[in-house]
Amino acid sequence: MKTQFEILRQIRVNFAKLLEGHSLATLNLVPVGYNNNLIWNFGHALVSTQLLIYRPTGQPMHIETDIIERYRRGTKPEGKVNAADVEILRSLSISTLHSLEADYAAGLFTNFESYTTGFGVRLDSAEDALKFIPVHETLHLGYAMALKRMLD
Repeated sequence: MKTQFEILRQIRVNFAKLLEGHSLATLNLVPVGYNNNLIWNFGHALVSTQLLIYRPTGQPMHIETDIIERYRRGTKPEGKVNAADVEILRSLSISTLHSLEADYAAGLFTNFESYTTGFGVRLDSAEDALKFIPVHETLHLGYAMALKRMLD
């Protein structure tokens, strides 16, 4: 799983770089024809990772409930994020990855309740989830890259 964590780390580095240098107005802008924005995709990727592995194992998540509710599947940007919100997400990008690695190494993800993702992929174990998470985060990085092209 070491490679999976390295891949996830690089995805998050790339996502953070994509967001750098953008004003709050740009991060919050939902272009015509889209239903979300740059910062929502970033927050959604972080929240989804928690939901993909912590919830099916019954482990406590490392992101506050209000953030999870704001960025979970089926949501869209509601209101504007401020500088503090952006900084919280940037910090969570790093801290939740460290927690995920530590929690996996500690064997916390043993009782995994199987489920099928919205992407149509069945996950039967923590290892399945850890293989799928980079796919999901890259999907949203790609969306964010397309949004950025619209905004530049």
